[in-house]
Amino acid sequence: MKSVIGVMLIFFHLLAAVCSWAGPREEMENRLNKGLNVFPHILAGDRDVTSKTDEQGVLRLLFVYRDDREGAEALKKRLEKKKPSVKNIAVVTEIIAGSDMGSAPSRRLGAIFLTQALPEDVFQRVIDFAVANQVIVFSSIIGDVERGATAGIYISTRTRLSLNLTMLDKSKIRIKKRIREISKKYQ
Repeated sequence: MKSVIGVMLIFFHLLAAVCSWAGPREEMENRLNKGLNVFPHILAGDRDVTSKTDEQGVLRLLFVYRDDREGAEALKKRLEKKKPSVKNIAVVTEIIAGSDMGSAPSRRLGAIFLTQALPEDVFQRVIDFAVANQVIVFSSIIGDVERGATAGIYISTRTRLSLNLTMLDKSKIRIKKRIREISKKYQ
């Protein structure tokens, strides 16, 4: 009888460990999905978005990942399935590893969407690229807006856009006043 109870206790501890392990993954997926829903709105709020199209008149969005290309592909497909357009501009998406940002496409970009937390050096490379090219860096990852991403989400009782005002200014990105007013702001 004691061995059955012992086995059951071990089973429940293992079950609890597995459930707590899945929790953060599900939370991250939820944040990414919410961010993906907000992402087109921040692009539409960029006053200069029409000047960020490439030579074909297309707005290129770059999905940047650390080591999970499949996850980035899934987010890319999810956005494409919605058939987004920003201010009636067609949108095209591309994927690149954060470590390859030095070889990022030389074509104009509309924005960058981070699909995973990036190591500090890679994150800084993405931010430097974005500032030099006046591109929005959007991240749903907790702490990324505070450490330099231009925009992201803040979740409390509802999901709100969050903006890094310092990075917006540094990148010379002009966001519509209404979006600034309703967003959580970081300096």
